[in-house]
Amino acid sequence: MLVCATRVLACAIILVAAGVIPARAQDDPVVATVNTEKIYQSEVFIRLQRLKAQDFILKPKPLTMRSDSAGSVVLGSIINEHVIIQLARQESVMPTEAGVQAQLAPILEQATVKKMLDARLITAGQLAYDIRVQDARRNLEKKLGGRAAAEKRMAAFRKSSQITIALPGCDALVNSPK
Repeated sequence: MLVCATRVLACAIILVAAGVIPARAQDDPVVATVNTEKIYQSEVFIRLQRLKAQDFILKPKPLTMRSDSAGSVVLGSIINEHVIIQLARQESVMPTEAGVQAQLAPILEQATVKKMLDARLITAGQLAYDIRVQDARRNLEKKLGGRAAAEKRMAAFRKSSQITIALPGCDALVNSPK
């Protein structure tokens, strides 16, 4: 895991320092797949920039922290989001684009969000993606009879999914139930 984090973080630092975050360029390597959906290196780099200390907290009381590396946390989160979206599609509970945009509009009017957008710390597309994933998860919980039932179904879906990792040292994420 340390090798994975070191490589991802080193690349992220170089790209950030150079001011270069590629927009799905042809030379943007695939670092993982969930079934047939590809996860690109640029997605991991962008998410590393948004990583905060609270992303490592498992429980606030007593304070319990993840021991995973930043690269593993980010890649694991992206993989889980793909699992949620794919399962929501399969269960026909994907949020509509109109619903996502309706939730996004007032968020984009908030002063703090405007500052973050102006500083290029986040994009409207990233916010819409976050809303889509959260709504897909909520919709799964409603359809499947609550959070516990949804968690169980997501874990089973993840286990049956074809997940590949192309980053050395990160293959433990394939079978991780995170």
